Amino acid sequence: MELTTEQKQMVEDNIGLAYSTALKMVTRSPLEYDDILSICFLGLIKAVQKFDPSKGFAFSTYAVSNMRWMVFKEANPRKPQIKASYFEDLIPTEWESSWENIIADDSSLEDDLIDSIFIDQIREKINHMKLSPKSKEVLQVYFDYPELTQEEVAKIVGCTQVTVSRTYKKLAEQYQAEMKAI
Repeated sequence: MELTTEQKQMVEDNIGLAYSTALKMVTRSPLEYDDILSICFLGLIKAVQKFDPSKGFAFSTYAVSNMRWMVFKEANPRKPQIKASYFEDLIPTEWESSWENIIADDSSLEDDLIDSIFIDQIREKINHMKLSPKSKEVLQVYFDYPELTQEEVAKIVGCTQVTVSRTYKKLAEQYQAEMKAI
C-alpha cells in the first residue's frame, strides 16, 4: 500500500520516535541496533497507515507501542508447534490401510484376530522402546482397554493422569524419532 503525501509527511515528522524507541530497545532486545532501527522504521510506517485519531490516543503513543511490539515480535519468534503423532502412524506402510479399517466396528472372529495381531505388533514395538516399567504398564492398559480415559488408566496403574499423558506423548515422540531415522 502506497503512502499518501500526508502520511509521508507524518513519517518524516515522527522519524525521531523511531530513533529514540530503537535506542531504548537496544538493552531489552537480543537484536543489534541497526536491526531494531529498521524494525522501528517499519513500525512507524505501519502506525501511520493504521492510526485512527478518533480512538483518543496521541499518535506518538500509538506509534511507540506499535514499534516496540514489532521489535518484541521479531526478537521472539513463535516457537514451532509440536507436531502431533497418531497411533495410525504405527501402521506399517506396506499394509496400505488405516486404523479404522484394521480395527473394525463389528466384532467377528476374523476382526478380533486382526485386532489382536495389530495390537501385538504395537506392543512389540513398545517393548523395544526405551520406556520405564510404569510407562509400559500404562501403554499395556491403554491397548487392553482403549475406551478408558487417561484418568481411568491412571487409577488402574496407580499413577497420575499427567504421567499417563506424558507416556502417550513420549511414545509419539519416540515413534517420530524412529520415522525420521528411516
